[in-house]
Amino acid sequence: MAIGLVLLFVYSQMAGKRWSSFSLRAIIVGSVLFAAILYLIHPAGDGPPMTIGFLLGVVLGYTLESRHVQFREEATAVQNVIKSSLGLAVLFLLRIALKPVLNWLPADLAIIVRYGLMGFWACFGAPPFVFMRVGLYRKTTLTPTL
Repeated sequence: MAIGLVLLFVYSQMAGKRWSSFSLRAIIVGSVLFAAILYLIHPAGDGPPMTIGFLLGVVLGYTLESRHVQFREEATAVQNVIKSSLGLAVLFLLRIALKPVLNWLPADLAIIVRYGLMGFWACFGAPPFVFMRVGLYRKTTLTPTL
């Protein structure tokens, strides 16, 4: 519950801010500090490394996506079902495939890296490298104005 309250507080403070107003370095440092605080609040079990890794991956992925890709989520219902299915399938494939690949790292670090890559996939990998290339978004047509 403490982690949820911290997340809610941080979100409420950041809700009105634009990510583009922060440098990439500030976003990464802020994410690492926030993840460290979360770990200090709740250091036991596998949950904290998963949360920290996913948070770091999502923040970095979202920042890069919003600055360089600007993916539009609008799509038809069928396209949304395909995006959800494909995105989740690759997400779970990454979860399974990365475990033996990263087993040489210390336990918590392996979990942080694995879930960080999963979060990065969710925000930066899937939109530009899969959904846009396959055409899983609503293409808008420009109407000429006179």
